[in-house]
Amino acid sequence: MKRWKLLLALAVLVAALGPAALAGAQKASLDPAADPNYGSWPLAAFPDPFIMTVQAGGDVDAGSANVGTGCVGQVTANPDIVFEFDGGPFRAFFAAEGDTTLIVSLPDGTFACNDDGVGMNPVVDLPNAAAGSYAIWIGTFSTGSLVPGYLVVTSGASMPGALSSVLLGGASASSNTTTTTTTTTTGAQLDPTGNPSFGTLTLGPGFSPDPTELPMVAGGDVDIFSMNLGTQCRGFVASAPDARVAYTAAGRFLRIFFQSEQDTTLVVRLPDGSFVCNDDFPSTLDPLVDINAPAAGTYDIWVGTFSSNTPGDGTLFFSSGNTADPTNTQ
Repeated sequence: MKRWKLLLALAVLVAALGPAALAGAQKASLDPAADPNYGSWPLAAFPDPFIMTVQAGGDVDAGSANVGTGCVGQVTANPDIVFEFDGGPFRAFFAAEGDTTLIVSLPDGTFACNDDGVGMNPVVDLPNAAAGSYAIWIGTFSTGSLVPGYLVVTSGASMPGALSSVLLGGASASSNTTTTTTTTTTGAQLDPTGNPSFGTLTLGPGFSPDPTELPMVAGGDVDIFSMNLGTQCRGFVASAPDARVAYTAAGRFLRIFFQSEQDTTLVVRLPDGSFVCNDDFPSTLDPLVDINAPAAGTYDIWVGTFSSNTPGDGTLFFSSGNTADPTNTQ
């Protein structure tokens, strides 16, 4: 009788608490098959090393997902990036000014992880990696903090100390440069109605020259990341557009990219008011946006840097084909 009463009491308690109580008992999980935040890339198609700027962090506690020893940090449920690899030596590391972690899902379903491989930068080494898909997460130790840095994948011997940039403030551990995670917005906002700082172009079917070039200076004091326009929308830009394009070749492919000596970002406002953005074209620090079936209308364009007080000289390119890119502007 006592046992029956105990079971009844437990049943009443579960019913009273409802689904919320059961949901709260679920463990965090990482899904290697989910859409990656920064896309999927075939490593064989790009130079070695492959370098991409990534914002580390998220709201999923990787430690509670129990995927392996040393797999810790706050990450997103979706992978940050997925690589298709043909097999051989595989080294992945993240270089940043912050304590970050690295989680790699292997083709056989197991995980390889690291916290502090070199200083506070994580490194995962797989001397004889199998061919297949490798999903990668980069974590931080605070749910409220995103850390920008460079994800590097190589078959060589590169290590985090070899990287130096405006974003990281140099390779020296004693650098005093402030990263974007500690910079707050000045309250400035984008003004799509403002006069473009570097000109207005009209591009129609078969425009020439192709690519069309527009020299300009990137940067400003508007923190794009704080505006939550999208995962790839980041950097500091001017309030008014840098460039404006009146596009009349409706439905015809349009490529926009920026080339400079600095790490820059690209923000494009489409005629319908939505935004598309990019940080790094693979293996470069230059941004590129492809618009596969563009509508006719006005395209406002901003080019950003990773510091509000560091402008970046460069050239904005427009092309109707997919062969010109930051590594080949012909």
